[in-house]
Amino acid sequence: MEKLFDFVRKYMELSAGDIALIEKSNVVKSYKKDEIISNVRLGYFVLSGSICAYYKSSDRSVITEFYLEGEPVLLPNQLGNEDNYFLKCLEPTTLAVSSLIEAERIAREFPRFERVCRRFAEEKLSYALAFSNKLKLLSPIERYEFLVDQRPELLGRVPQHLIASYLGIAPETLSRARKQMGNTTC
Repeated sequence: MEKLFDFVRKYMELSAGDIALIEKSNVVKSYKKDEIISNVRLGYFVLSGSICAYYKSSDRSVITEFYLEGEPVLLPNQLGNEDNYFLKCLEPTTLAVSSLIEAERIAREFPRFERVCRRFAEEKLSYALAFSNKLKLLSPIERYEFLVDQRPELLGRVPQHLIASYLGIAPETLSRARKQMGNTTC
């Protein structure tokens, strides 16, 4: 749980009581590689490992985000189609899991936690919008270069076909982009 405490400490000081409250309101669960988590109505924080969020429609699945250790998982479960969102463990993964009821209780009892969550959500939303908007303006090769620049930690840990889905390009296009990028850096 230390990664969770470190994350919260970026936004506020933690007392011993705060730490106890966080520990009490979260359950630590371990998942195997390739395990699917279908209950996106819970709150998740990645303690170790990596997961991807994806949206599944009738004809395809689209990767919407990757989460690595030290990151809370934010999903658009307020849109009414949370039944189409899933999480998949890309490695053996340990998560701190909390219910919406627990999160609401903590927000009521400790308003400063609610402010921390709101500040983080605002920062993450701003980053996600900027990232998404930037991708729309780039060619496939430039998308991969942008990912290399912005999220290099994904490259050695995430399968290439999932990165291609995340970037909105075909796996073959990603392969060509990687090859071309490799040739231009030599």
